[in-house]
Amino acid sequence: MKKLLGALAIAGCLIGCGDAVAQTVPSWMIYGAVPTAAQWQAFAASKQDYAGSASCGVSGCTFTGEIITAPSTASSAGLNVPAGTAPTTPNNGDIWSTVNGFYGQYNGVTVGPVNRLLTNTIEISVTGVNFNSAATDNAIAIPTLPSGYTRYQVGTVMISNASHSLTTATFGLFTSTGGSGTVIASTAITVSSSTDGASNNFQSTSGPTTVSFTQAGFGTLYFRVINAEGTAATGTVTLRLIMVP
Repeated sequence: MKKLLGALAIAGCLIGCGDAVAQTVPSWMIYGAVPTAAQWQAFAASKQDYAGSASCGVSGCTFTGEIITAPSTASSAGLNVPAGTAPTTPNNGDIWSTVNGFYGQYNGVTVGPVNRLLTNTIEISVTGVNFNSAATDNAIAIPTLPSGYTRYQVGTVMISNASHSLTTATFGLFTSTGGSGTVIASTAITVSSSTDGASNNFQSTSGPTTVSFTQAGFGTLYFRVINAEGTAATGTVTLRLIMVP
């Protein structure tokens, strides 16, 4: 009877324990063996209980639910993608890194590298700027720069989302109110359309390439409407800053 029960137990496990294939077996499990209670208990204790889903091996697996990593700490990141060699034929959704930066694949296109040269910019926007109010300053607060950066350069001044043609108005970007301090940009406005996708509905003006500012000394810049448009007109002003260590 004991032999029969043991055989039935083993057969039941082989049939119902599909997620435990290719596992080790105890040395006593041979033909004709009748394990003791202690042997059964030791064998059961050495096995991993079924967790409700298939196990994930170190050789790779496909997750069917959301993956949440441990939050980063001062001593460790929650996720690490070591630098290696780019896959010859990446799949959509692949992410990898090399010594040049991070890459990703989507819709059959590889994007990257994402590296310091591409990620050290920030953009700040001020909406509803009144371009029909002459000699008016619009304060633009510079956000706290990330760790490792103490300075910034104004790469671009952009004007968009105009409610009316702005070609009569002019503007300047300064480090102080009233059009004083360092002149970062000062020019006419070429935005003549308020229609998205139309020509001249956007303007991009480069900042000075020979001037940088400290976070501590220049925490606010001032976009000044110098000449008014002459009729109700608003728009969005965006600064693209290049962060410098």
